[in-house]
Amino acid sequence: MAVNAAPSGEAPAGRLAGRWVPWLVIGLWVALAAVMVPLSGKLSSVTTDRAVDLLPAGAESTKVAALEDSLPGGEDNTFVFVYHRAGGVTDADRATVERHYNTLAKRYPPKVAAPADEDDEGPPTSRSTNGKAMMFTLDVSTTYGAPEDLVGPLRDAAKDRPAGLELEVTGPAAIDGDMDAVFDGIDLQVLLTTVIVVTLLLILTYRSPVLWFIPLMAVSAAALTAMATVYLLVKGFGIVVNNQNSALLTILVFGVGTDYALLLIARYRETLRHHENVRVAMVHALRGAAPAIVASAATVVAGLLCLLAADLNSTSGLGPIGAAGIMCALVAMLTLFPAVLVVLGRRIFWPAIPRFSTSVEEKVGIWGRLGAVISRRRWVATAASLGVLGVLTVGLAGNTGALREQDQFLSAPESVTGFTVLRQHFPELGGMPMTIYTRPAYQVRVLDVVKGTPVWPRPSRVRPRLAGSTSPCSRRMRRTPPRSTTRSSGCAPPCTR
Repeated sequence: MAVNAAPSGEAPAGRLAGRWVPWLVIGLWVALAAVMVPLSGKLSSVTTDRAVDLLPAGAESTKVAALEDSLPGGEDNTFVFVYHRAGGVTDADRATVERHYNTLAKRYPPKVAAPADEDDEGPPTSRSTNGKAMMFTLDVSTTYGAPEDLVGPLRDAAKDRPAGLELEVTGPAAIDGDMDAVFDGIDLQVLLTTVIVVTLLLILTYRSPVLWFIPLMAVSAAALTAMATVYLLVKGFGIVVNNQNSALLTILVFGVGTDYALLLIARYRETLRHHENVRVAMVHALRGAAPAIVASAATVVAGLLCLLAADLNSTSGLGPIGAAGIMCALVAMLTLFPAVLVVLGRRIFWPAIPRFSTSVEEKVGIWGRLGAVISRRRWVATAASLGVLGVLTVGLAGNTGALREQDQFLSAPESVTGFTVLRQHFPELGGMPMTIYTRPAYQVRVLDVVKGTPVWPRPSRVRPRLAGSTSPCSRRMRRTPPRSTTRSSGCAPPCTR
């Protein structure tokens, strides 16, 4: 079927088809890049993974975390050392465990002295009832460093042990350290993986040795602009950005940017066959594709902004972060990307260069035939689509339960395998330490309430600990697992039941 090269129903291109317009757009983006690129590198300086920043500000656990940070000595990083031997722990093993504890306790002494009533708490190490494992808990003040800075030296310090004696360093702080190791450099890894995937997708789609680079360049500019915009949002409005949200921003921008590029290039290739002037062809391509692209972006932005209603700061922060990424991708793909395509002309499509012709033979492909079938049977297509979506939502009816912190790893690190060993040899350790702040005048009353609270396993002790006299809440009590743990206040693994 032959069609006219320039359909009479199309509106004239107007001033948008001027020779100077693409160069002006590129110049504006170069000026914008000079400002935004330095700011994009500062995004990592405002990311945070601290619980006090990610949890709701009104939650009691958030208030406790903030108080611990403000009190003398700060909070402790709790590490659990679990030693085990299949044939049973020997006397030499027991001496090694005690030596390790004494060495580490001297290397990391507490920054705040414990009250006198905590001095006599029995031996620091514990032996399992089956005689195959020993353990001790080490509380290291946060003033010595973050968990990711401590877990490596602690594991190295305990390498000197008899042959056959296995050791796993676990506990809440070890989990945090291993989790940080997973996220260390994740932005670069995600960026490289995304670039590779997008590049392969564009090469397979266009089968051109050069065309794939233009969308990739435009999307990269959008990603850098989005990172700079998010940095400004954090500085101006105090939104919370963690490492996971930062990585999601990169994926989101590259994903939607590539999608917009595919739609625009398809329409641009069609209009090049009808218009000899590439600038005129791009104007008509934008008129055809831009409304759909803008509508798609607006829908995603509206959905992301709904996350602002979330209680978790990390979740609510993802809303404006994602919306900023979508908007930057939208602007870049509707301005910078078309301008570069116009400047490079038709040769960018080499080797399959679309040629202008007064008569174009249009071939109806598989998608055209599918569209014609859907157009004739709209209600059938709608019902079939809803049916498929309904089947896919069946999985939402089940309760998958909460994702525990140790279940978030694809390959279990030492801190996670240590939990398994701990549960095998010390099944009585099934809870977490609880920190309670109260005013000194209510200390005895709160202690009585805590001691009378029915829990299982029963806590062996509830101890008050002086935490500072300048805070409104100057004493804290911790409810710990049974006495077979250690004198440390936190040896049970987090998120275990």
